[in-house]
Amino acid sequence: GGVSSLALVGFLEQHPETKRVYLCLDGDEAGQIVAERLQKLLAADFPHIKISVHKPVIGKAWNDTLLAAVQQEKQQRHVSRDAAALSI
Repeated sequence: GGVSSLALVGFLEQHPETKRVYLCLDGDEAGQIVAERLQKLLAADFPHIKISVHKPVIGKAWNDTLLAAVQQEKQQRHVSRDAAALSI
């Protein structure tokens, strides 16, 4: 749903069993402003849900963090494969 709260609010209304929401928006100022706005809105409308805001670990967007994690996993597999070949 992008930065609109409509889809998220609709989902939460249809799923009252939800206990936790992780807001993972861009780490820039605009993304964090929206995350704060969403956090306040959700806290007011859904007080039973724990809401937390998370910034990307690497880069501006979560996609940067995910791509870095995939690259790291590929490198680890490559190193493991090379080590296994050397032990034969």
